[in-house]
Amino acid sequence: MKKDLTKVKANKDDLFKMAMAFQVSKALFVGNELDVFSLLSKKPAAVETLARKLHLHPRPLGRLLNALVACGLLKKQNEKFSNTEMSAAFLVKGKPEYFGDYLSIVNDVSETWGRYETVIRENRSLSLFQKDSPHASDTAMVLDGRQHELVRRVMLAQEAFSHRQAQVLPAVYNFSKHSLLLDIGGGTGIFSIMAVKAQPHLNAIVFDMPAVCAVARERVKLYKAAKKVTVKEGNLLTDELPGGADVALISTVLDGYDEPECRMLLKKVFSSLPAGGVLIVNEMMLNEDRTGPLFPAFFSLELMVERNTGDARTVGEIRQWMKDAGFAAITTKPLRKKGETYLNCKIVVGRKP
Repeated sequence: MKKDLTKVKANKDDLFKMAMAFQVSKALFVGNELDVFSLLSKKPAAVETLARKLHLHPRPLGRLLNALVACGLLKKQNEKFSNTEMSAAFLVKGKPEYFGDYLSIVNDVSETWGRYETVIRENRSLSLFQKDSPHASDTAMVLDGRQHELVRRVMLAQEAFSHRQAQVLPAVYNFSKHSLLLDIGGGTGIFSIMAVKAQPHLNAIVFDMPAVCAVARERVKLYKAAKKVTVKEGNLLTDELPGGADVALISTVLDGYDEPECRMLLKKVFSSLPAGGVLIVNEMMLNEDRTGPLFPAFFSLELMVERNTGDARTVGEIRQWMKDAGFAAITTKPLRKKGETYLNCKIVVGRKP
């Protein structure tokens, strides 16, 4: 006898949400690219007003704005649109936690994801942009003007991604006993900036590739931290690490490398630290059977699309690598603001005996 399908308890809502998620993200990306949230930060506006400012036809723009209301990114009252608390905080240019730079890069990356079948069938990465973006840890290269701008976009996106983690780190780890932080592969230096602002006696060195350092110097100056944060150029795999630090940070760097390179870097950091020196590793952590949470699991896929090296890691893996490098008294703590669990960032802290 055939099963009566009308009595099946499962429904298709979750499948619909997963299948159509690309439409939601694309609406967000387009709204961000048009900068409607910055325009609406001044005052509520009708679709006709926004259409004139953006030189667009009101018909497609109105549908986009209504969809953004459905997403919880806009409000609509008396035919006028305004920002919600979330879009006002994160999608308005000039705000401290502006997230639009990150969304702009993800928009570019999303087009490459449309060919993800190639990654699975051929076990190879795909170019995310018209030219491969130089990763902060890749070998040095001569960059033309367009590539410099791409590096800047990628680094600003990374800063937007890391801003809250950087804010929280000084509250999660006590820097009061340290004098010099070495931020290895530190990108724009946002972690160092937040650390020295939280602990005025602390100084920091951001160590990264030359093209990245150019952006870091700009951001350090913007945050008025140039007296406390020094930017030094180098390759974290092939060059000697700057000396003198009694605490080192490796934040979302190990995920870009395979295990042998990760182990080599950790041993290198161990050698560079004095007795009693501390290493802090921050990553978006998978659970131990690697089946979640959602963001690290999909970030693992993203790394295959982007470079076909590296992976999202588990706490157990990071702890073992640090132990094998010589670190002891290893501890783990979540790195997040209260209520924010999506990224599943955790720090693993070890001390050199």
